[in-house]
Amino acid sequence: MLSVHGLTRRFDDRLVVDDVSFTLPEAEMTGFLGANGAGKTTIMRLIMGLLAPHAGTICWKGQPIEPEVRRRIGYMPEERGLYPKQRIIDQLSYFGRIRGLSSRAAHAQVQDFLERFRLADRSKMKLETLSLGNQ
Repeated sequence: MLSVHGLTRRFDDRLVVDDVSFTLPEAEMTGFLGANGAGKTTIMRLIMGLLAPHAGTICWKGQPIEPEVRRRIGYMPEERGLYPKQRIIDQLSYFGRIRGLSSRAAHAQVQDFLERFRLADRSKMKLETLSLGNQ
């Protein structure tokens, strides 16, 4: 089971996740509902290891969550999984990190894929500049 206890995260002086705790049974599908700015995405990024909490713990079966466990957690971000305003290279690196790659390894693989798909020269452009097919 996944358990979150006392999870807290700030961005500068702004508290965005404040002492959040919950437990989810193993093999359950769960969604977060809430207003814009409620912290839903930030909590998922904390669980996935994309952000570090300022306080609190994230555990799987009573133990601190390991990268191997994180790779088995499905995470579907908003925007059909794509962020049109984000740079292409940053978005692809982000997805690599969700799958458990280090920042360095994700960046290296992204560079390779962009070259293979002849998109390396557009890597710093926003995703929305690509055709839907390339997206």
